[in-house]
Amino acid sequence: VKVFGIVLAAFGVVLLIDPRNASFSSETTLGDLMIVLNSLSYGIYVASSKDVLTRNGAVKSITWIFVFASVVCVPLGLYSMSGVETALIAPAIWLLILYIAIIATALPYLFNAWALARVNPSTVAVYIYLQPVIGFLLAVALLGETVGLNFTAAALLIFAGVYLVTKKSGPGRT
Repeated sequence: VKVFGIVLAAFGVVLLIDPRNASFSSETTLGDLMIVLNSLSYGIYVASSKDVLTRNGAVKSITWIFVFASVVCVPLGLYSMSGVETALIAPAIWLLILYIAIIATALPYLFNAWALARVNPSTVAVYIYLQPVIGFLLAVALLGETVGLNFTAAALLIFAGVYLVTKKSGPGRT
């Protein structure tokens, strides 16, 4: 049932993204491949990190993950910013960058690690499928996007998949 729920939710995400509009032009291919690589890496992380998170705790584990990630990300970020005159960047932009770093990155990773230490990895992983739904609902609220049949069907598939993965499968079992 859990595998079916994961597949159902994944199909909902594919429906939401609408692969008919996918483009594999040279402008987007590298980014598309990076997203696929990120998804694969995240899947490996979720599947293999429960023992480490249970043993070391979420804060310690995520701190070390961010330290190791910074070895690659900081030099790449500095290189990307090398042509930018940082003194000209408005303080509001720096606050938005700080918001992205803490609220949209560090805290979700911490909450995710906290959950991974306590429940099955499949349960944690399936909640990731809710991100595009939440993103689309924010687009409706903030940008005036319209909710169509495609979104409604995709959201129903995603919620059904999340339900199947997280419902109890027997007496006292999750």
